[in-house]
Amino acid sequence: MDSAIRRFQALATGHRDALRARLRSLGGAAEGSASASESSSPRTGRPETPSETLEVFHRLFNQAAFGYSVLHVVAHRHYDSKGEGNTADLSEKHLHEYSEAVQVINHMTSDVAVWDLSRAGQECQCKCPSCGLGVCLCSPHGTNTVRDIWRETASAGAEPTTGGIRVRPPRANSVASRAGLRPGDVIVAIDDQGLPNETEGDWETSVRGDHSLSSEARVRRRRGDLSRTPVVFSERFSRGDVRHTDCLPTRT
Repeated sequence: MDSAIRRFQALATGHRDALRARLRSLGGAAEGSASASESSSPRTGRPETPSETLEVFHRLFNQAAFGYSVLHVVAHRHYDSKGEGNTADLSEKHLHEYSEAVQVINHMTSDVAVWDLSRAGQECQCKCPSCGLGVCLCSPHGTNTVRDIWRETASAGAEPTTGGIRVRPPRANSVASRAGLRPGDVIVAIDDQGLPNETEGDWETSVRGDHSLSSEARVRRRRGDLSRTPVVFSERFSRGDVRHTDCLPTRT
């Protein structure tokens, strides 16, 4: 456990330094806490047991992961996602590393809890054959249970979808806004090519793939459960980026 704690501390320090360097490169102040992992624990005093120490790291790493999830989308919204050392890539890397650290803690928790109980003189009372022989299997069973539950619930909260890209609030005066797309609409096809799931690749490939510098892309939207109203977007492509110039809603 000591080696894990040292790795966690080095991880948090490295992330803090990387964030401060990024802030300086953007001309911002690099003072103060740069990561949720630096936040002080609301506990009074130091953790007394290894389990309590793991709990503190687990909570702080989850807080940091949430913060980096927010930072990642903020960076993309501000187009700080291109070029070496951009904030989107930095936050994605740190999010991945904190999530990995949380999983390391999940894997350690049962063993550490059993160690704490044994040190406190609390013997195993399980009546399974192995524990009855004095070879406790409560810890590996707990580790496997935690691992399985995290895997089974990985997609919890994901909205069910039948394919397509859900529209978030469109940018003001954009082609989507002028075409009447609203938050909650689902773009289900582009030029009669269905979109199987909500990924950036499907959208960009469909819009850019077969269009000239000035062309139209026919976009079908779904509003509610049954409506599939076609909308025509007129697009102008320039230097690889979409430039929206006009839009014409159509009737079926």
